[in-house]
Amino acid sequence: MTLFRKNGSAVPGLFIDRLLAAAPTEPPQRDAVPALCLVFFAICVLQCAVLGWCLRRIDSLKEELEVMSAPMDFVTEFNRVARSAHANAVDKGFWERKPQAPELIALAHSELSEMLEAYRHDNGPSIKIQGFNAAEEELADLVIRAMDMAEGLGLRLGEAIVAKMAYNTGRERMHGNKKF
Repeated sequence: MTLFRKNGSAVPGLFIDRLLAAAPTEPPQRDAVPALCLVFFAICVLQCAVLGWCLRRIDSLKEELEVMSAPMDFVTEFNRVARSAHANAVDKGFWERKPQAPELIALAHSELSEMLEAYRHDNGPSIKIQGFNAAEEELADLVIRAMDMAEGLGLRLGEAIVAKMAYNTGRERMHGNKKF
């Protein structure tokens, strides 16, 4: 391989031998120079576009990695709180007769209905928990019900939340043609 000299220092010439062998022995015609410049410019633009795509993809992968790696603390804590919520429900007698999934779903739905009622009545302060409004109380009840249900039915809700959030990052805006 020939060494290519640049500013007096030797630099290995990658495929320089092939390029020199393929190069014409006579200088290019004057009207060929702009065409060669245009080709070179097009190659540079293409390389920039590819590089831009690669950089955007790297950023996207970094975001996905952050979404997927940090949540293990979330899952651990979520599962701990879910076990506590379920233990409280068991202690209060809600699991003496193991409820079926449809019944548990209906109870979760009732919490959403109560949240809707809170908004229909101007979402005033919670009567049961100080410092919160009625919608916050009912949404908390919904999450507690979901945690209890997941723990009682052996569902991996914490892990599913993390997986679903990761999946949703790749979905299109408004998940396609949905109106709301």
